[in-house]
Amino acid sequence: MSTPSTTNFNTALHFISSVKQKEVNKQREAYYAVTDAAGTDDLAAIAALPASQQKDAYLGYVRKIVGAITSSSLSSIRQDPYTTIAGSRNLSIHNISTWTALAEKDPHFSLDLIKEWADALDLHVRQTRKKMDCAKLFGELMTEWLGSGDSTTTGVYQIAETPEPAVPGSDAVAEEPNAARLRVEKERLAGLFFAPAGETPLDTGALVEYLDGLFASDAAQAQLASLRGFVGTRGAAFQKELVSSSSVTNAIDGLLGGYSLKEGMRETLEAFRANPAVIQEISSVLTIRMANLDAWEWPIEGVLTEFRTYVTGKLRGFTDPDVIDAILLHYIGTCWQMEFKGRFNNVFNSEAWKRKGRFTPRESARLKAQLSQGYRPIELQRRDAQQKHFFMNRLADRPQRVSNYDDFLDRGNSGKSEADPNSPATVKRKLLHIVSTESLLQRTLAGKFTVFQSDLADFGPTLSHAAILAVLEYFGMPPAWLSFVKRFLQAPIRIEENGPAQIRQRGIPIGNPLSAAIGEVLLFIMDFAVNQNVEGLFLYRMHDDLWLWDADRQLVARGWEEMQKCAGLLGMKFNDHKTGCATVGGEEHEGDGLPLSSSSRVHWDLMVFDAVEGRFVIDQNEVDVHAKWEKPWRKPSPCSDG
Repeated sequence: MSTPSTTNFNTALHFISSVKQKEVNKQREAYYAVTDAAGTDDLAAIAALPASQQKDAYLGYVRKIVGAITSSSLSSIRQDPYTTIAGSRNLSIHNISTWTALAEKDPHFSLDLIKEWADALDLHVRQTRKKMDCAKLFGELMTEWLGSGDSTTTGVYQIAETPEPAVPGSDAVAEEPNAARLRVEKERLAGLFFAPAGETPLDTGALVEYLDGLFASDAAQAQLASLRGFVGTRGAAFQKELVSSSSVTNAIDGLLGGYSLKEGMRETLEAFRANPAVIQEISSVLTIRMANLDAWEWPIEGVLTEFRTYVTGKLRGFTDPDVIDAILLHYIGTCWQMEFKGRFNNVFNSEAWKRKGRFTPRESARLKAQLSQGYRPIELQRRDAQQKHFFMNRLADRPQRVSNYDDFLDRGNSGKSEADPNSPATVKRKLLHIVSTESLLQRTLAGKFTVFQSDLADFGPTLSHAAILAVLEYFGMPPAWLSFVKRFLQAPIRIEENGPAQIRQRGIPIGNPLSAAIGEVLLFIMDFAVNQNVEGLFLYRMHDDLWLWDADRQLVARGWEEMQKCAGLLGMKFNDHKTGCATVGGEEHEGDGLPLSSSSRVHWDLMVFDAVEGRFVIDQNEVDVHAKWEKPWRKPSPCSDG
């Protein structure tokens, strides 16, 4: 009896084989077509011609064959001009092309040498055809063997069936949700996925006009032009690049580092990871699929939404692709994450990004003269912390650092999370420390301090597809990639296992690097809008958790107003339950748009900001509720000292 992991593994191998078989057949048919059109069977007819006509005939034959195998529009069959001709020691296509041009001008050029070239090219074409015929036969035999069931008994492809202990971040942590809660969540997600994104369609014209306003300055225009140029160039280059074995390994490691894996996929990926031959095969398949990205589609039968509950208590629905598509989408998402992070960091470091509290040159000179040589202004330290921890923090800057923003790691009780200085748990603690420090500093200097917090409601499941495509197009994404993203977003998904597949009308799949890249691109607009329109105020953001603070409450109120305007144009909504404000040492006014401290609170999990003390304190009420809920999960530790 085969296990799910064994079935997934063999299904993946069958898929790899079928993809390569299709590509081999495509190359074979194309090669036959171009060489037949060039007249590969003409040598016998040329040899029968009078001697006076043979030279021109042989030269014409050589030109046609060389042109056919070097100038094909299909890159898969186009051969390098410096390829050595089969059966010869050092005769290349480039050499023949050069000497052919010489032979056409030299009436005394040896006919025997020209005939030798023609014979060599004829042999080269026939041997290449034979290789393709053998590759086609081998592929058919491989496909037949994989489909027969005998391949499941082959030791090299056998997957260990010994269950591994549950570890934080693995799909073994999930519990089966109760039926009533599951039914409610399915109905809620169905309403989000399939319902139109509002009573009226998103006004993309107003959104583009808003973006034009944000990038109106000369410095911003220069950065926008650079961003568009890089995105367009890299988008075209991605499809032409070879997907290396190391890229496949990094993608598999990234998938294994997350928790959004359906049953059996973890074991399948680990088996792939341990087999260099399989990694190499996957890299060749992904290279083929990247070159033919316009043919990528979700399975026609749809993708089942699987619901999993984690120890944080949240129930989430995952639309998991098959194992090969999962690796492909992870690779694509990683490429775009690194691209957008680099480009947005360029904007942050440019003159287009407004700076709050800059010193005049005279003030800077006086401070340097009065303070020590190692003096670093506090604004510079703020800027470093902002860029390092709160600006595009979810995007990867290299393949090995693709983030998996999830609630379990957010708790900070996994070793990986503790060790990573940019993990959600570490960044959260840093933000709480910074808020408390800024509160003390601003109350000392200005006598007052205001902190504001909000969160985007159902951010992933409710993102407008129209907004996503409009923003990506505005930033220069090529049409081929826009088409791919549209197909990626509009997945046919099934809420019930035996239910019909419906096209997702809004939202993005969770737990996918491409989804993370899309979300961060949209939220960059909010970052930039607050910076441009609110005197350089910085929006401290951890994905869709949003924070503003300043000594001036009115400046914070303007930031909140700009956030609401931007969110409305992007089709986003804020979570009222997680929106709060606290002012220390200053006056509050109901008409400024910010919630009053008496009717809201600034909190995160078990911590709440005390407007009297001006710092975060433990919320004992939340502790009691959490302890009551978490008690069933606790188990005595065998290493406990007590």
